[in-house]
Amino acid sequence: MDTPTKPAPSVATPNRHSVLGLLVVVGLATLLASAAGTSTLLRDIESRTYDLRVRWHTPREPARLPITILAVDDESLARLEPAAGRWPWPRALFATVLDYASAARLVGLDILFPEADATFTPSDDAFAQQVAEQGRVVGATFYDRNTRTWIEPYPALKAALRGLGHVHVVPDADGVARRHLTRSPFAGEPRLSLAAQLAFQLATHTNTTLRFPDSFLFCPLATRPTVISIADVMTAWRDEQQGRVPDLSRTSFAGRIVLIGSLATGLPLDREVTPVSESEAGVLITATALDNLVTGRFYHRVTGLPAILLTVGLALLPFAVRSHRPLAYFGATSLLPIGYSVGAQLAVEWGRWMLPLTVPLLAWLISATARLV
Repeated sequence: MDTPTKPAPSVATPNRHSVLGLLVVVGLATLLASAAGTSTLLRDIESRTYDLRVRWHTPREPARLPITILAVDDESLARLEPAAGRWPWPRALFATVLDYASAARLVGLDILFPEADATFTPSDDAFAQQVAEQGRVVGATFYDRNTRTWIEPYPALKAALRGLGHVHVVPDADGVARRHLTRSPFAGEPRLSLAAQLAFQLATHTNTTLRFPDSFLFCPLATRPTVISIADVMTAWRDEQQGRVPDLSRTSFAGRIVLIGSLATGLPLDREVTPVSESEAGVLITATALDNLVTGRFYHRVTGLPAILLTVGLALLPFAVRSHRPLAYFGATSLLPIGYSVGAQLAVEWGRWMLPLTVPLLAWLISATARLV
């Protein structure tokens, strides 16, 4: 009598299931990576992880350009009011400031001087004349979207300037300024930003070639530029006029790049939210952008096909874990997102590369959970 035999275990079904699971994971990971830029939720979460990495990295990015900011700050508004009146000040005051900082290598005016002052025409003329004599001053311009025109310095000042640069800051959808536009997209006229114009003038002065992208991601600096209140400059100038030795000498500005702008809390229009500050003054943003451009330090966001490949790769890794014990599987699989997150931070530290975090980690979570089912 023949003994019945048990049918051999089938391996076709598990193989089919494995292949099907892999295909589903690859398709889902690709879909998630492709939708990352269009999903508001995914984009906002990714922006938060971006800001965290920037704040972690910033202490290791020292400023490298010798930049000095002559600030219209709260102190100068209060101390100069008896002599100069309330803001805006007569432009002859800025002529005096420029004269005292005449040893500077280059000067950027991060303040708009749009209309000539009919009441104080000599004051306007004195400012324009000082700018012309110095010959190394770049001014600011701004595109008014309501009138669709550029707001430029008054004619005499514009003619005296070495160049003009726009001072637009365009925040992301969540209101945080992470990107600098080196060329403005307005009115079909791609004007350089103030930072880019200053960088261009520096390169021209040293006979070097400087190329920069149309936009880039800010790399905030660990240390702020030297800040001097305009009130201190005016005090030093007065001491000099009266034959006293000023605490702040003219040689303090020798070889430095001087930016004149507002840090006053009473003038809040020129402030933006950045990854490292809830209220960053425009002149500090200009200083950061200038340092980034000249030194070539800015962040690079990994997008497109490389981002999709990273997402698919992390989603497939749970399938490489062969343990059938849930606890062992979970422990081994949990190392994958930790390793990826550490690698993402190392990419920032070593090359200022911003790898995507939200979508790859979400793809890993879905894939790892599916393997347990």
